[in-house]
Amino acid sequence: MRLPTTLLVGAFAALLLTSACTSAAGPASTSASVEGSEGAGAADGAESSGAVLPVAVNGPVEGVFLIPSRAGDALSVEQPAKDAPLEDQIGAKLREDLLQRALVPGRTSVSCPDGIKVEAGATSRCTVVYEGVEVPYSVQISASYDQAQGLVSYTMLPSKTVVVAKTVQAKLYDKYGPGSGLADTSKLACQEMPAVAVYDSGEDTDFTCQYWSPHAPSGKPGYTTLQVVIRGGGFQFKQVG
Repeated sequence: MRLPTTLLVGAFAALLLTSACTSAAGPASTSASVEGSEGAGAADGAESSGAVLPVAVNGPVEGVFLIPSRAGDALSVEQPAKDAPLEDQIGAKLREDLLQRALVPGRTSVSCPDGIKVEAGATSRCTVVYEGVEVPYSVQISASYDQAQGLVSYTMLPSKTVVVAKTVQAKLYDKYGPGSGLADTSKLACQEMPAVAVYDSGEDTDFTCQYWSPHAPSGKPGYTTLQVVIRGGGFQFKQVG
């Protein structure tokens, strides 16, 4: 998703706080109940016949904000002074953008090795680090930029998708748990995943989750396996089998 942002440039730059957020369906989580379950957990996924994945998801996952607007300051960073350099102001917005994609508070930093070129249509490269994982970003100045007007509109777009294991578990519970409206789904679980990882757009990861229902793909009671796939700047669950 491209996020248009506008800056007002004086001696340096004064920020007009008009950044957009990444949204996600479902309520903000309020409590945690994610446990490792005992028993077999196959690295190659679960069969609908009953193989059990090791990370049970028994309730809303603490610390995940599926709706960023309900996160308060949890998915925000401290803003630089209004007369701070333009690069510092854009850097803060880049960090917030990644937090609102991750949906989990975490440590962030940003670097733009060649700086940010403020010219009409110019594109600069930056790297935002979230919990030690690097995500490349492009920052493009609007083609209509006119220095005399003092406004800088730009878009910022990551070239990779960040996936947080806790967010995967939270979305699984939101989509297939008791509040989802689906009948008779239970025993939600996922494979063990890296706490944070990045993937290319369109990639199918090696990780799966599952839920139990009386009508698995075989038509009999059992587990339905869901692969985590990268689509549209985020991740989705794709039914396997």
